[in-house]
Amino acid sequence: MDLKNNICVHDRFGGKVYLYTHKKGLELFPILQAALIRGKDKLQDEQYLTRIVFSEMIKETDLNDVDNFGISAFLGDNELPIFVVDGYNGRVLLEDGQCLTTCPYPGVAWTFNEFVKLKEDPRIAILQAEYEASKK
Repeated sequence: MDLKNNICVHDRFGGKVYLYTHKKGLELFPILQAALIRGKDKLQDEQYLTRIVFSEMIKETDLNDVDNFGISAFLGDNELPIFVVDGYNGRVLLEDGQCLTTCPYPGVAWTFNEFVKLKEDPRIAILQAEYEASKK
């Protein structure tokens, strides 16, 4: 199943850059882990970190393809919770991908070191819990 999803990279001044994928939404968890590992020396430099994350997203993709990926200053299409990369504070958070503004999941944040050690995509448990709650 292909799902639209974004990764948001915050900068220290409150700016946001959204990195969009049309088809790799469920793959963003291992992609972000790989980017944080590869970019370990640039994690607090948001300019480099953003490029490293996007490079991992488009790895093994035809670079002449005009669909499937994008870069934006606003949230576009989205179907999953969003990984928010906060290089300045060295952490990854989750935001509700259906909000038009910042809507973090309370208490859902990891340091970069904690995030790269996670074994399972944390978005799945959140989606399952939301689904179960909607059935009640």
